[in-house]
Amino acid sequence: MDNKMPTERLRRWIEDESNVAETARRLDVSRQTIYNWTDGSKVPSIEHTLAIERLTGIPSALWVAYAIIRASEVGA
Repeated sequence: MDNKMPTERLRRWIEDESNVAETARRLDVSRQTIYNWTDGSKVPSIEHTLAIERLTGIPSALWVAYAIIRASEVGA
């Protein structure tokens, strides 16, 4: 299994399979939202993680784990 952060996995999927504009259109979000998700400045909602999983195969659970890790770092 690919154990890279979901942000990097999404970025790589976009580079290999699509582009930012098309990915944003297919997920019904703005291009800026895609950039925010791939640079880690924002974490997708549960609904969006499920949509990302359907589109890319990146498990929603990775995004949830990533959000938990980020929250624990902020609270530390």
